[in-house]
Amino acid sequence: IWALGIDLARREEQVRLAEAERVTLAAIRAARDTLPRQLASTDRALSHAQARAVALARGDRREADTQEQALLALLRRGGDAPRVVAQADTQGQVVWTSQPGAPPAWVGNTEYFLLHRYGRIALVIGRYPLPALGGQIVPVMTFPILGSQGGFAGVVMAGLDAGRLGQALPAATDRTDPQIGLFLPDGTLLARGRNARLS
Repeated sequence: IWALGIDLARREEQVRLAEAERVTLAAIRAARDTLPRQLASTDRALSHAQARAVALARGDRREADTQEQALLALLRRGGDAPRVVAQADTQGQVVWTSQPGAPPAWVGNTEYFLLHRYGRIALVIGRYPLPALGGQIVPVMTFPILGSQGGFAGVVMAGLDAGRLGQALPAATDRTDPQIGLFLPDGTLLARGRNARLS
């Protein structure tokens, strides 16, 4: 009788673990499929900001204005668009921002700026204070601006809304649902799924 009871308990535990694994994998797949769409408008905004900076560097004010108008139109649409986009020069001085009236700022000692200044061409994403948002710490995506010779010509950055980013993650409906969060490699929480209880 004891052996039968232990065997039944093991089977129930295996079924429960298999169901938990199935639900967790479904949530991870949903996040994997949704996040790229959520970040696509931020990627487009950063591309417009890069193109604007490159056009200004070569003296093409008309193209720079066209790129700026396209960028601002994207931001006005809201939705998944970033909250703010800004550009810093080679010294880290913020020379342009989509936020009217933002105070002068310098980002030359930030991790993302230094990574790009010293050669990183790929996207940097993290939680940083963003001067255009009054120093508020938000998820930030950055890319370098490459000059005509391919050298470092500054950085474009986009401040994201953590709440909107979290909406791309599957929602937890009860305590047994997986609690989905986006974490940076150092363990910093970037965004959490709706109703997730993560610290």
